[in-house]
Amino acid sequence: MNIPDQRSSCCHALVLLGATGVVVLGTALVDPSRLWLLMVPLVFCGTAYGAGSLVDRAAGGLVAERDHPPMVVLSIRMGVGLTCLSLVTFLNALGGVLWLAGLGVLPAVAYGFVCAIRAGVQVRQLRASVAAGVGGCLLGGVWLVAWL
Repeated sequence: MNIPDQRSSCCHALVLLGATGVVVLGTALVDPSRLWLLMVPLVFCGTAYGAGSLVDRAAGGLVAERDHPPMVVLSIRMGVGLTCLSLVTFLNALGGVLWLAGLGVLPAVAYGFVCAIRAGVQVRQLRASVAAGVGGCLLGGVWLVAWL
């Protein structure tokens, strides 16, 4: 079982923060009237990341972070989070209480943004942080092209 290390958990969140920053800055430069529309993908990514981080914490670690690049860890966490959110939404929709899915998403949103902000504050290893930042900028560039 892989127990998550709080010291190494910042690199994959830096990828998410870097990508988000590139998308927000690019949108502000190209078409500032679309900035308010970014709330939907920002909350979606924060929710998927938060749900994946909660599952990672509950499971004792989904992947060994030191064995994989930050982009892979971020993709796994967001994929697991999206899967869990889809399952919760589907089951609540079948039960006729779709509004309950919205209440269940709130902890994931809060935890995702707290993890991302905490990771942005505690940058420890400069080399790993630079690599994560470059990966985040590349991912943000791809998202920006798809967005605009």
